[in-house]
Amino acid sequence: MNSTIPFDRLKGRENFAVWKTQAKSYLTVKGLWKYVSVGLAENANEEQIDKEAQAMAQLTLLLDPCTFSHIATATTAKSAWESLIEAFENKSVTRKVDLLRQLVQLRLTDCNSVEEYVNKMILTSLQVNTAGLTLDDEVIASLMLAGLPEEFLPMVLAVENSKEKLTVDAVKSILLQDAKFDSKSGGALLAKSKKKPNKKFKCHACGEIGHFAKSCANKNKKKNSNQSTHENNNENLLLVALIANESSRDNWYVDSGATAHMTSNRYFLHNQKTTHTDRNVIVVNKEKMKIECSGDVKMKFMTEKGD
Repeated sequence: MNSTIPFDRLKGRENFAVWKTQAKSYLTVKGLWKYVSVGLAENANEEQIDKEAQAMAQLTLLLDPCTFSHIATATTAKSAWESLIEAFENKSVTRKVDLLRQLVQLRLTDCNSVEEYVNKMILTSLQVNTAGLTLDDEVIASLMLAGLPEEFLPMVLAVENSKEKLTVDAVKSILLQDAKFDSKSGGALLAKSKKKPNKKFKCHACGEIGHFAKSCANKNKKKNSNQSTHENNNENLLLVALIANESSRDNWYVDSGATAHMTSNRYFLHNQKTTHTDRNVIVVNKEKMKIECSGDVKMKFMTEKGD
């Protein structure tokens, strides 16, 4: 990037969509865009002729040397701009199909960060529109959610249950503000927190220090021996929930790593017990909610085959 030009020069088709928008803004600020888009009037005065020449010069400076040949025969800023459009704004069917394939197949796991993923998604959708296909904002937002790994499933479910219209800006804000993605750790979703992590974490399955219950090797061995102790434990449960407006009282979010699942509808529970009524649930705003009862829930799951 040149120090006198606040963005990358035109290198080819790969950055033309972004460059086109930036070049238009740059020339508008310089007061030269009308000479590029409209051209020079037949009865132009000397000052206007000079401005048109400046527009041509500025446009030339916005090109990488490898793209100079496309405007070599242009005599005006308008004809130079049109030559660049013809050379790099490919609207063929093949180009459209290729861009759509890139957009649909784009995944967060292929990127180094959430920021890179969001930028690639928006840039590719812009290229699709430039190629002559108009995609609805809701479609792009849906593709953005579809490209997220399983770690983001609670977030996706919360967005789907929201009554707000699905937009690119809404999804982008949630992704950039609420979480970051660490590709180096195998695709882990890291929640933003002001507190430093406690390295002396304790496994709730076996009681040993240094690993979580989800990865506990002794989980099945000590499950029965720890069950009675777990029921009599008077510790508070921490409920961390991602809520977008209102969620249905009938929905369940299954988490294989959770120590307990919770519901506000006691009629879902079979074999109800009151053994945990001396315990509380701490919700997001730090308030405590008393546990009324516990029990079993009968659920039906559908396999990939639809059984």
